[in-house]
Amino acid sequence: MKKIVSSIKEFYTENKKAILIILGLGIGIRLILLVSLLVYGGTNTLIWGDTAQYLNLAQNVVEGDGYIYDKFDGLPNAYRPPGYPAYLMPFVYFGIPLWVASIPQILLSTLVGVLVFFLARKYLHFGVLTSTFAGLLTVLEPMQAYYSVVLLPDILTTVLLLVGLLYIFSFLEKTHWMHLGIGAVLLGISLYIRPVALYLGVLLLVAYTLRDYWRGKIVWIRTGALLFVVVVMMFAMMPWQARNLNVFGVADFVSAGAYNFFTYGATFTNAVAKGIGYDESLEELRTRYEGGLPDKNDRRSMKNNEYYNTVSKEVILNNPVPYTTAYLIGLNTFFFSGNYHQILKHHGLIDAPQRGLSFSLILSNEGPVAVLKTLGKHVFTPYVGLALFGKIFWVLISVGAFIGMWLFRKHEFTFMACIVTLYFCATLLQTTMGVEARHRYTLNPLLFLYFSAMLSYVYAYYIRRRTAL
Repeated sequence: MKKIVSSIKEFYTENKKAILIILGLGIGIRLILLVSLLVYGGTNTLIWGDTAQYLNLAQNVVEGDGYIYDKFDGLPNAYRPPGYPAYLMPFVYFGIPLWVASIPQILLSTLVGVLVFFLARKYLHFGVLTSTFAGLLTVLEPMQAYYSVVLLPDILTTVLLLVGLLYIFSFLEKTHWMHLGIGAVLLGISLYIRPVALYLGVLLLVAYTLRDYWRGKIVWIRTGALLFVVVVMMFAMMPWQARNLNVFGVADFVSAGAYNFFTYGATFTNAVAKGIGYDESLEELRTRYEGGLPDKNDRRSMKNNEYYNTVSKEVILNNPVPYTTAYLIGLNTFFFSGNYHQILKHHGLIDAPQRGLSFSLILSNEGPVAVLKTLGKHVFTPYVGLALFGKIFWVLISVGAFIGMWLFRKHEFTFMACIVTLYFCATLLQTTMGVEARHRYTLNPLLFLYFSAMLSYVYAYYIRRRTAL
């Protein structure tokens, strides 16, 4: 541990000016945003739809009613893991203003920018200027700033996941066993905030083992170490799985995956296949299938996991081409949307069409034709302008990041970055239309890192070289 602290101090001393710039601007922007939201509408401006559910879970646990969402029905909850409600519990229990819960998130979010700076300097060997640009892009991008201020679990998940992966990579590079243990534990803890990394350890194990085999060698120490990560994550899940087995008779971790698979994946596939709206498709599938639910009192009950997975696969296997279309549209939303227009709409700062536009500006409940008609009517509105700006901006960021990964493919860290990116793409298989730009939050720092790498490469090998000639 002393060695870790010493390394951090040494890195800070060598890059003090750049780190202070990133920290100062990142914290300053977020504090201004927090104060503006509180002045504009009080603590309620920090609460989104999901936040209300996390708060209800925290409140009900504090009051001794158990891990339930609604006191009226008293049904136990398994849709969300307990990590973020646990984070909110002290504020609820001691009556601390909820906006205070944003302060740790603000600090952690800004430290992610420093982490990106660290990755750029140490693992991709960039100069201070390029590394600072990557760090500043991470802390100044509006979505990264906004979702670190409002009360949502994205930033806590991001910190645990990225730092955990960094420690695991440190082991893979230099065989620091303590780093491996720290990384595995952090990934395990992250599952209790948001189960984003549920199968990430398995994918790392498979990917690294296959790569070593392709190169004609098997590094048994590395393979065993990654297997250790998977085992630690499995053990980390067991307490909550045991609770679910006791309450629901099912030893799963959360019910969100199966429920969303049906509600978004299967429903959107059915909508594309039949050329109907999303709402109509959802109602049709519920009418057709929900009579067979094991737990009809609670659609999100863990008792329904196996049933939802079965019927969702049935819908998708019967419609492979529409499902592929649905997935590609979800992928478009994930990588190529900024969501800035939706944030301003949420706070009533700009007007928005009643219906017809989605996060992606590609598909709505009524289909792509409805989107085009709506765009025609509102093409000169701030809502559409910001949506198009967000889409163009994120096309440049994402495409630039992919190019950066290719250009720096020989760097060892790039392999892990590619695995993480592909993993996020794979998780969309269950959500499709249900995805929105916010779900990219944890991946964004890596995209900013490799976008900066691409710009650095283009400048060094095209602009500066031509200028010199």
